[in-house]
Amino acid sequence: MAYRVSRNRKEDFNPTNGQLSISSRTKLPPRHQVVKKEKPATKDLQSTIESQAQSEQPESDPARHSDNRYSPNSYYLADNNHRSKSATIEMENGDGIKRIGELAQKLIDHINEMRKFELEHVASLPKLILVGDQSAGKSSLMCALAGIHVPRDKGCCTRCPANIITTPSVDWSCTISLVQDYRYDARKGRPVTIMDVNQHQPFPPWVGQDQVRTEFARLTDKSKLAEYMRWAQISLLNHDQDYKQFIPGTGERALAGNTDIEAKITPNVVEVKIYGPQLPALSFFDLPGIISNMPNPEEKYLVDVFESLAKKSIDTFLPKNFTTMLTIHRYIEQENTLIIFAMSMTVDPVLSRAKKVIEDLNATNRCVGVLTKPDTLADRTGDTDFENILRGKEHRLGHGWLVTKQPGQEFRADESVYHATAREEEKNFFAIDPLWNGPWSDFLNRCGTNRIQNVLSELLVTSIKEDIPQIQKKLSAYRAKIDEDLRKLPELPSQNVQLEVQRLLHNFSQEVKRLVTSEHTETNFHGDWTKLSRQFHDLLIHIKPSIGSSHKSDKLKIPVISLDESDDEEPAFVDAPDTSGRRRRFQDVSSDVVPPPTFKAENSTPEISRPRPILNARGPSNPFRGTVFQEYVGLGRNFATIGDIQDRMQNSSYGLPKVVDPRIHRFYCQKAVSRWKEPYRAVLHAAMKILRLSVQGILEKHLGIYRQTFLFKRSKKAIHAWLDKLQEQQLQTLEDIYQTENFAPFTLMEDGINENKKVELEKLQQSRHKHCANCFVDKQLAMNIKKIKAEKSTPEYNKARQILVNQVTPEQLGRDDFDVQIDVAAYVRGYYIVAANRFADSVCLSLNNRLFRHVHEQVENYLGSELGTNHPENDNNVAEDRRKLYKAKKNLTDFEERFMDLVADCNSPGVDGYNYPRLTSPEEANHSETLENEQLRYRRQSPVEDMLNRRRGVYNYEHEMRQAHKRGSGYVNDLSQNDED
Repeated sequence: MAYRVSRNRKEDFNPTNGQLSISSRTKLPPRHQVVKKEKPATKDLQSTIESQAQSEQPESDPARHSDNRYSPNSYYLADNNHRSKSATIEMENGDGIKRIGELAQKLIDHINEMRKFELEHVASLPKLILVGDQSAGKSSLMCALAGIHVPRDKGCCTRCPANIITTPSVDWSCTISLVQDYRYDARKGRPVTIMDVNQHQPFPPWVGQDQVRTEFARLTDKSKLAEYMRWAQISLLNHDQDYKQFIPGTGERALAGNTDIEAKITPNVVEVKIYGPQLPALSFFDLPGIISNMPNPEEKYLVDVFESLAKKSIDTFLPKNFTTMLTIHRYIEQENTLIIFAMSMTVDPVLSRAKKVIEDLNATNRCVGVLTKPDTLADRTGDTDFENILRGKEHRLGHGWLVTKQPGQEFRADESVYHATAREEEKNFFAIDPLWNGPWSDFLNRCGTNRIQNVLSELLVTSIKEDIPQIQKKLSAYRAKIDEDLRKLPELPSQNVQLEVQRLLHNFSQEVKRLVTSEHTETNFHGDWTKLSRQFHDLLIHIKPSIGSSHKSDKLKIPVISLDESDDEEPAFVDAPDTSGRRRRFQDVSSDVVPPPTFKAENSTPEISRPRPILNARGPSNPFRGTVFQEYVGLGRNFATIGDIQDRMQNSSYGLPKVVDPRIHRFYCQKAVSRWKEPYRAVLHAAMKILRLSVQGILEKHLGIYRQTFLFKRSKKAIHAWLDKLQEQQLQTLEDIYQTENFAPFTLMEDGINENKKVELEKLQQSRHKHCANCFVDKQLAMNIKKIKAEKSTPEYNKARQILVNQVTPEQLGRDDFDVQIDVAAYVRGYYIVAANRFADSVCLSLNNRLFRHVHEQVENYLGSELGTNHPENDNNVAEDRRKLYKAKKNLTDFEERFMDLVADCNSPGVDGYNYPRLTSPEEANHSETLENEQLRYRRQSPVEDMLNRRRGVYNYEHEMRQAHKRGSGYVNDLSQNDED
């Protein structure tokens, strides 16, 4: 078998289980292994790694810059003996794996957040990438590592990189995002050829752009992940089209099943964040498989594009200004990308194009190999080539070789237990296969998906920790370069005051942004807003229109025969008397249950009017008492009665009894939603009150020390005026939403109306039956058809009467003359519930995604414009350069904050197994960006410096307050003088 190894270096061929012995590779922490035939080799490997750990010391960077906050000698004084010991973890021990996973999850979370700052060109962050030839089982391996099940697809799924991030969680959820660093720039009428692929444009016709990150979907149903990933990648391959067209279930293209693509391949990335039980803490890039040829001659350029994509990921963003291959190789040698190289056991290893790419880039030292499809090995007694690979004699990689067996095309399992079943099948295969249970049993400790997951987590944690000193040096150098560039720019008059105010206003705007995007967890803003929006929805449902189900004709008549009249005369009729024995209260038509009618004989003398009984002074039970909606709880009362509906039907029937004119439904549906004006205004005022209080608190926090100055008073006034303007604009938006609902009833939710109508019809019919049953019993008792022995108004009488009411059947009552009116009332209430749900969603969505978005977009420059600190400089080029530098510096400061969190977790004493010595901060003087003496912290001091000063006791709060007051007084005097002028 041909020996393949890096062409640019020689390797020590001592048996090392497939691992290189070079000292520059990322070290895999030693572990206990069960090796029957090569125990000395394992011992050599252990001693090699330990000697490397002892020999490697963090290099000190020459003092090129005055800012030495990230000096390795000061920050990262690691005890090498302790480091070697703590990095040795028993991988077969459950507690060890748990400790690795706990730390890995924290570090990977930090790394993923740090990537958002787009500082890879300054400090490359550790990452895992998955590469391999086409059809090498790479997609199956990716699914197994991520704990997902995505059906095989030879189409677009192999033409787009995917960043898979897995995090352990109690419940399964997923967020899919589109990360676009390139735009599609295909020239019409000119096809792309192989000549277009070069170092400066490796992915024609894609060209670089500012990163655009778009959330594509959020899922809680694992079964939908495959479909959404497929359409997300199709969306990236159609760069110039709206991504919303490709969202399953709602997008026009997705609904039509239109999978046409504009580009053959894209370097843009689908980011898939998966949270779920028993998932490892991993973050890796799944790249399209490297291909050797294409079926069509005009697509031959894609072979080089696929290879460029793999090289880009291995190089991890090469500098744009490189000129020689020496610079490229030097940059690659310093890279910290860990490569997962998938190679199928169905092909000859020497034919792997992906392996050649890795060797050409001299990256084998940071590569872990994974052999796939062991069940397809032609020679079931063993293969010399692959045995030599596993024994470390050929095709050696920096982190050795592992083996996995993933399910084939014929594998079937329920989605909920797919991976558990697959892992069990994999375990059984290696346990019973004659080859792996016999001649190759020495390699069983390197087989299985779980083993791969644990090794990758361990490698990534080790890589992250080893890179901390280098990242610290690079950040220090980058900050020094920014400071130097700022010093070279012309200074402006009164810059001290202007920069101080800009710093304060910038901090204020950034915290307001975090507030409205739910990234600020120190306040109750989002909790109060969520509670308010739910109360608004509950109120709309609560005030659904009440329909009175009684009518004056319901009072059953009884004959009254006068003894003074002739027998030939017709007998008179009076209403059946009320026999309920209860004192009457005025009828509350907000309830579907209507009390029995009061007795009133026809042609009788009117009774003396009496005051209407007053309810409890506190009124009826109010579920919204104590909220902003308590005064609107009765908006649904007195809406209509069945008599009202009957009258309107008679006026529009045109001689067709019981034919309901559609205008009746429209009239009452429109009337039902017309009562929402006050509630939506109330929710807007309440939301603005919550927002004002939160913004006021942030203003106090950042400008509170200037409370008695003109700066604070003018800022406060400007903020309130701005929020008033936003409120007025939002009120117009909500008014438009309200008028849209109030203009005419409309919905496509036919099923929703039918379901709600069914429920409401049952309620109204029950209420109607109870009312008629009471009237029926009154007549029976008045005519002595039924008798109750107990005296009226006693509990025994009421109980006996209620029994008679409950015994009344619909057959006894006969057909209801108001069944059509009841049906109309049920329809109106069914439509109301559908419309109320829609209106509540629309109002709250507008507040959350329009009002809060405008706050997020406008707050950055609003105060600066109002206070006059954002006036353009005379030299526009200088102004633009200054803006970019300050933006870069702010971005670096935010990056530093996250980086310090990562460093703190690396040195946390609460994490077993990876306790590096605690970092110590240097005893350094206060530095300034300018060469001349300046006031402390005037020009710069990032939050990282604040934290370090407080740790070492250098920070002087009283001195800071005095300096702040002095700067504030000078600024106020300047403003006052300007106002007087």
